[in-house]
Amino acid sequence: MSQQLSRQLAKLTIDGNRSKPDPGKRTRRKKRDCCPLALPMPDDRLQVYGFCVPMPWLAAFAIKYLLTPGTADDLDEIQLVRYALSRIRTRTGVKTLTLERGLVDDASPLDDIEPEENIIPVLAVCTNEAHSYNRRPSQMQMELLSKILERSPRWWIEDGPQE
Repeated sequence: MSQQLSRQLAKLTIDGNRSKPDPGKRTRRKKRDCCPLALPMPDDRLQVYGFCVPMPWLAAFAIKYLLTPGTADDLDEIQLVRYALSRIRTRTGVKTLTLERGLVDDASPLDDIEPEENIIPVLAVCTNEAHSYNRRPSQMQMELLSKILERSPRWWIEDGPQE
């Protein structure tokens, strides 16, 4: 034990940090456990991967899980939606959740189309851009999201400006 302590003390500098990394030890980067997900075909618009979740559903989710029952009367729909997103992020550990606007297509659920704007509200977990795609949630987190939202995710074309 004293020899091991002597070797460890020899590696320390005055400020308490190691002087050099141990060349005999290889450090390996921890591999992220991202969900397997094929990128969509390239398009001139941003694409988001997520769940079609209408605002009224998110507001109802927030009301169901409010910390203090009866406080929903003091909140508007936007505040309820923000609270729902916060609760879902906390329950799943998915920090990348954002609310996006998807274009309506042939596979869009008709009941979930925002009539005034003709868009689909999408609770997105990542986009097709490398920085976002590489930070996508794990398979376990995606399964938990699907269970909470009672829906399956898919790729949506974002309703933003064309690139």
